[in-house]
Parts: sequence; structure tokens; C-alpha cells
Amino acid sequence: MLASARKRSRSFYKASLSALIFALMLGIVLLAWSRLSVNGIDLRIMYEAGRSVLALENPYRMELEFYTPAWVLLLLTPLSVLPYRLFALIWIISSITTWLLVFVKLRFDRIEIVLFLLNPFLIGGIVLGNYDWLVMAGVLLSPQAAAWLFFLKPQITAGYLAWHLEKIGFKSAYQVYIVPALVLLFTVLLNWYRTPVLSEMPWNKSLGLWGVPLGLLCLYAGIKENDPVVALGATPFLFPYVALQSWFMPYLMFRGHKGELFLATLFGWSILVLQ
Repeated sequence: MLASARKRSRSFYKASLSALIFALMLGIVLLAWSRLSVNGIDLRIMYEAGRSVLALENPYRMELEFYTPAWVLLLLTPLSVLPYRLFALIWIISSITTWLLVFVKLRFDRIEIVLFLLNPFLIGGIVLGNYDWLVMAGVLLSPQAAAWLFFLKPQITAGYLAWHLEKIGFKSAYQVYIVPALVLLFTVLLNWYRTPVLSEMPWNKSLGLWGVPLGLLCLYAGIKENDPVVALGATPFLFPYVALQSWFMPYLMFRGHKGELFLATLFGWSILVLQ
């Protein structure tokens, strides 16, 4: 009898957390939708880039600043046939759904997922319409397919790439990553890719050289402990350009430490409030 009651209690607890996760996801979708005309600047850039291709124009020369490698246009162009608000709705729902799948794939439990869905940087990225979610979708794919997504934004994935290189060896990594790396180089040489200029990016929130020692320490720990999540979380500390929403990545390193994750989430909110 007691064992049965405990089992029912655990089932109710898990169901309640699942319902809370769904409610938070729905709330984020509604928030992003309601702020579309005010905050969805990244989403508008993605849409206009696709529209530029449809008009046979260079998306890297449009008024809005588009910095993403060219192969993302294979996704953006067909979606940009749609009316903007429908495009936005698909993008927002895809972003929050993909993040959930990534959390499950990386073996975070329900409480950790709830805390992630309360994270200001994750929420901010979705509200902006940023494509960090698309990059992280690589976690769900084969290494060959994931490479194309990871190379879209190395400032959030380089740590994972370093861990993967060490795990599979240079020869195997060469076969996985050489093609997207060469394509990226090719697009830069042909001026099909706008290289970011840090002085023109007031939204850059990199820690600069101050973050490098901590980033290297976390990266070393991730590789030594064979933990791709720690290696992934180390990445923003190592790059000279990191947008504010990408500082969500270090929170992944708190897997299995709910108390610290909760405090870090409060710290994140305090940073935004004090800005």
C-alpha cells in the first residue's frame, strides 16, 4: 500500500513538472509573439535575408546587417515565401521546441528544464528571434549534419567541436568538418559572408581576455572528463564576440547541480535588471 502511494506520488510529481514545462513553453511563445514588432529584430533580419535571395539580391548588402554563413539561406529562403507573421510563428515555436529536445538529449531532468525555461538569456534569445536554437539543433543530428549547424555560430559551439575532435581523433574529425570549413572559407573569399566588425557591435557582451582563463579551464575539464556539456558551456568565455543571449550556454554546465543553477538564474536576472 505504501509503495503504491509513493509510486502515485512520484507519477503526480512528474506529471506536474511536465505540465509546468508546457505552460512555460507556451508562455514564452506568447511573450515572443506579443513583442514581435518591438524586440524581434533578429527574426526580421532572418526573414529579410531570405526575401533578398528570392529577389535575386545579395543578403549581405541589405540595410539590415546579416552576418550568418550563406548555407542558412537554404532554410530561410523557402520559409520567407510565407507572410512575415506566419514565418515568425513557425520560427518561435521551432526555437522553443528545439531547445526542449536538446535539453532532453543532453539528459537534463525536469527541474533543470524548468529552470532553463526561466532563464533570462534563453527567453531573450527567443524573443529576439535569434538562431542559437538552430545551431544547437546539431546536438540532435549526426556529426556530419551537425557540423553545418555548429559552423553557423562557433562562438557557442567551439568547445563542443574541440571535445569532439579529441574524442574521435584528427583524421575522423577532418572527414566530418573539412567540407563546411572549406565552404565557409569560400564564402568569405567571395564576399558572400559579412565578417563581423567588433567596433560596430555595441551589443557585444564578450568578457574579452578576462574570460579566457576560465574558459580554458572549463574546456579542459570538459575534455578530461569526457563531458561535452561542460566543453559546450565553456565556449562563450573564449570568444571576442558574444551576444547577450548566448550567455545562456554556460548554464548548461550546472547539470546535476540544481541549487547552483537556481542561484545562477537569479544572478542572470539581476544582471539584466541592473543594466
